[in-house]
Amino acid sequence: MSTARAPKKEPLILNRLAAIMKEQRWSNKELAKKLGYDDATVSLWTTNRVQPSVYTLARIALLIGCNLQEFYVDTTRFDQTRKDEYIAKLEIIAQRSKRTGRARMEAKAKATKAAEPQRIPKKRTATTAKKSRKR
Repeated sequence: MSTARAPKKEPLILNRLAAIMKEQRWSNKELAKKLGYDDATVSLWTTNRVQPSVYTLARIALLIGCNLQEFYVDTTRFDQTRKDEYIAKLEIIAQRSKRTGRARMEAKAKATKAAEPQRIPKKRTATTAKKSRKR
């Protein structure tokens, strides 16, 4: 009895780090050591599962000795279908990873308000009414 596996979700190819490292004969382990990162992190970058920051790519370009522009995929060569696909996927990624903006501020305000203890007004009873009249 065989079990069918779900097809692997292919990451968007946004950087050419793996190709450049192969051309320059750099290993993940070697680059990780030079940058001070774990080699698993570099592996995530080279497989496009996670994108390094522009600053990290600039450091890599300086270490490897290539132009920073070489790291990026040339999107001007995409046909319209591929452009639309990338735009849709990138929009989903951007929404998931938003760290600033109105939505985050509103969520923070809701969380703060929910965490505040609610003050419940006391009901006036005959006893409390008498006490307040005596004062």
